[in-house]
Amino acid sequence: MDNITMSLGIYFEVKDAEIYGGEGTVGYAATIVDISLSGLQKADFTKYAESQKEGMAQFCHVPVEKVRVISRDECEENTD
Repeated sequence: MDNITMSLGIYFEVKDAEIYGGEGTVGYAATIVDISLSGLQKADFTKYAESQKEGMAQFCHVPVEKVRVISRDECEENTD
């Protein structure tokens, strides 16, 4: 069972980012990683999600307040 992995996705709404059209726009993004069973047992998901949110803000060149963690459903509703 040591080789079992799962995918972990965190979905974001990003406001006012140039990559999505600039001020007044909303874009959607996700980070998805594979994580092992042993990694799942050790993971601090709250800390991980917060670091991913900060990373997304840096990537999009916006303040972290412009990035919101959302559900997969919300992301899919707004991107399909």
